[in-house]
Amino acid sequence: MTGATGQVALLRQTGTMSQDFILTQNKLSIAFTAEARNWAQGGNSIAVLIDGVALAFAGATSILPGSNSAFTLYTSDFVSLAAGIHTLSITWAGNGQSTWAASPAVSSS
Repeated sequence: MTGATGQVALLRQTGTMSQDFILTQNKLSIAFTAEARNWAQGGNSIAVLIDGVALAFAGATSILPGSNSAFTLYTSDFVSLAAGIHTLSITWAGNGQSTWAASPAVSSS
């Protein structure tokens, strides 16, 4: 399965996908697509973290994908970080089911 931006992970229960990246600018925003799994009880929330700290999406620190038939684009608020190596993680934050999340894209300014 592929999402709008490439590879997709199925996050369930304690599932996490992560990637290290090098930041040369001091502000960044993360964009990715996600889709709720087609499950009788709906999808689950996911959280996006950098170095273990949750990013905000319009002020919210978790996302509940609303569609189970199409990937939706989510873009985080900009955050300031020191230049260097950081770890980006997308983690399952739900209550028993699962959610699809596509590979994120990092934007810096």
